[in-house]
Amino acid sequence: MRRSIDSVPEIVKFVLLTMALYFAAQTVIVILHEHAHSTAAWFLGYTRTPFYRGLGQSADDPWLG
Repeated sequence: MRRSIDSVPEIVKFVLLTMALYFAAQTVIVILHEHAHSTAAWFLGYTRTPFYRGLGQSADDPWLG
Protein backbone atom coordinates (compact mmCIF):
# COMPACT_ATOMS: atom_id res chain seq x y z
CA MET A 1 0.00 0.00 0.00
CA ARG A 2 1.26 3.49 -0.84
CA ARG A 3 1.64 6.20 1.67
CA SER A 4 -0.46 9.29 0.94
CA ILE A 5 2.61 11.51 1.00
CA ASP A 6 4.06 9.52 -1.92
CA SER A 7 1.04 10.24 -4.13
CA VAL A 8 1.10 14.04 -3.68
CA PRO A 9 3.35 14.70 -6.73
CA GLU A 10 1.12 12.46 -8.84
CA ILE A 11 -1.98 14.32 -7.67
CA VAL A 12 -0.38 17.69 -8.41
CA LYS A 13 0.66 16.50 -11.87
CA PHE A 14 -2.85 15.19 -12.53
CA VAL A 15 -4.49 18.46 -11.42
CA LEU A 16 -2.13 20.60 -13.50
CA LEU A 17 -2.62 18.41 -16.58
CA THR A 18 -6.39 18.50 -16.12
CA MET A 19 -6.38 22.30 -15.82
CA ALA A 20 -4.15 22.69 -18.88
CA LEU A 21 -6.41 20.46 -20.97
CA TYR A 22 -9.52 22.27 -19.72
CA PHE A 23 -8.18 25.71 -20.63
CA ALA A 24 -6.93 24.50 -24.02
CA ALA A 25 -10.35 23.00 -24.81
CA GLN A 26 -12.10 26.14 -23.57
CA THR A 27 -9.92 28.30 -25.84
CA VAL A 28 -10.81 26.19 -28.87
CA ILE A 29 -14.51 26.32 -27.98
CA VAL A 30 -14.49 30.12 -27.63
CA ILE A 31 -12.69 30.57 -30.96
CA LEU A 32 -15.17 28.28 -32.72
CA HIS A 33 -18.08 30.09 -31.08
CA GLU A 34 -16.89 33.51 -32.18
CA HIS A 35 -16.16 32.24 -35.70
CA ALA A 36 -19.76 31.00 -35.84
CA HIS A 37 -20.90 34.56 -35.10
CA SER A 38 -18.77 36.03 -37.87
CA THR A 39 -19.85 33.32 -40.32
CA ALA A 40 -23.51 34.02 -39.56
CA ALA A 41 -22.92 37.74 -40.11
CA TRP A 42 -21.26 36.93 -43.44
CA PHE A 43 -24.18 34.70 -44.53
CA LEU A 44 -26.63 37.46 -43.59
CA GLY A 45 -24.65 40.05 -45.56
CA TYR A 46 -23.40 42.14 -42.64
CA THR A 47 -19.70 41.58 -43.40
CA ARG A 48 -17.67 41.00 -46.56
CA THR A 49 -15.73 38.08 -45.10
CA PRO A 50 -16.40 35.39 -42.51
CA PHE A 51 -12.97 36.11 -41.00
CA TYR A 52 -13.95 39.52 -39.62
CA ARG A 53 -12.12 40.17 -36.35
CA GLY A 54 -13.05 43.78 -35.58
CA LEU A 55 -14.76 43.20 -32.25
CA GLY A 56 -16.14 46.41 -30.82
CA GLN A 57 -15.81 48.36 -34.05
CA SER A 58 -18.35 50.97 -35.04
CA ALA A 59 -20.97 50.52 -37.76
CA ASP A 60 -19.02 52.75 -40.19
CA ASP A 61 -16.14 50.27 -40.29
CA PRO A 62 -14.91 49.82 -43.91
CA TRP A 63 -15.09 46.02 -43.52
CA LEU A 64 -18.84 46.16 -43.12
CA GLY A 65 -20.87 45.89 -46.29
